Amino acid sequence: MQDLDLEAHVCLKDLKAFIKFAEELDEDAILLKAILDINDGQIDNAIYLLKRGLGREDLRNVTVAVLGLAYKPGTDDIRESQSIKLVKKLVELGVNVKCMIQRHLKEQEKHSAQWLGIVMIFMSV
Repeated sequence: MQDLDLEAHVCLKDLKAFIKFAEELDEDAILLKAILDINDGQIDNAIYLLKRGLGREDLRNVTVAVLGLAYKPGTDDIRESQSIKLVKKLVELGVNVKCMIQRHLKEQEKHSAQWLGIVMIFMSV
């Protein structure tokens, strides 16, 4: 499946800053807002593809693995990660989600993952 992220947290942060700057100038940043909308829509698209691939609408009790929670290899930065948003949505739909990240998460991120009911598999590099 394709990468769901708009590249990196930094790019997303910059895009939001450009939108805010445009709004301060009373300009409508239609194109920039559309980029955010398209990026957010990738989560629904991924769920649609999963349902279509499995041939079922109800995803309860399905187990899926999500590999690579960070926005790029070799990092543990999962801030505003589309993968995390996807995992949250899958959990809401009753999916059993197994996640793997190649680096150690900060303690608060581990607690967030456990609170969501996500099974995290850690693999040190």
